[in-house]
Amino acid sequence: MRLRLCNPPAVFVGRERERTLLLDTMARAPVALVCGPGGLGKTSLVQSALHARGPEHLARTLAFSAASGKESGAQLARQVVEALAALAGRGALDRGALSDPEGFISTAVDLADSLQVTIVLDDLHLATGPLIGELLAAVQSYARSSHWVGTTRSVKGLDHLREQTVELAPLSPSALMEAGRRWLPSTDVAAIAKAVEEASGSPFWLKRRLLGGMNAPGDELSLEGLSQACRIFVGRLCVVEQPLPEPVLASFGAPPDPELEELERRGLLE
Repeated sequence: MRLRLCNPPAVFVGRERERTLLLDTMARAPVALVCGPGGLGKTSLVQSALHARGPEHLARTLAFSAASGKESGAQLARQVVEALAALAGRGALDRGALSDPEGFISTAVDLADSLQVTIVLDDLHLATGPLIGELLAAVQSYARSSHWVGTTRSVKGLDHLREQTVELAPLSPSALMEAGRRWLPSTDVAAIAKAVEEASGSPFWLKRRLLGGMNAPGDELSLEGLSQACRIFVGRLCVVEQPLPEPVLASFGAPPDPELEELERRGLLE
């Protein structure tokens, strides 16, 4: 169950065109990306599109998520190859497998092709280091019978895949209204409309606003529950408009990784 692709949301509206575009993009080449800010439904779109392909394809779909941290890209790549090797009945990877990136990447492409699998890589913007970009470049050039689908908030480091990228825009107010009415059919339309206005085109924030009571992007109370050090860190970042490398972030007094992950979950940090 750990690597099984989750079912799409029970309510999925407003992305029919993007779902068709993603399936067309997958049919055109081995790698496809879905890119957009947090909360727009990138993962839900991938789930909906892949489930639309039918149970035969789903049975050969493996889902992975990148984590934040140093060399997390290499960690993600190793998880993928270890899972593929296990499915193929191969032995465990040698501890020094990553010391030969070219051989490692070749093994990944060959294993995925031999199994004819679809690999889902979620949150690629968190994957640090060059290995994932190099792996996907090799897949794009040489894979024959596997598909690789990634979600990301940025195509930085994946520029070679721009033509294979589906860009997500905010959902229209009408689509969000429809989603809100399906989630809470007995709720006053005016209350749903207010939540739609505050959601900034995000189904994630709309659902949180309607069902979870959490604050929409930009609300001061979205810092609720964070440590004082974390609040100060966010305040310092408010004056920055350009992406910062991790060493520079450290000089801003970055909190421990668990709190950074919480900031990412709330959409306050990418």
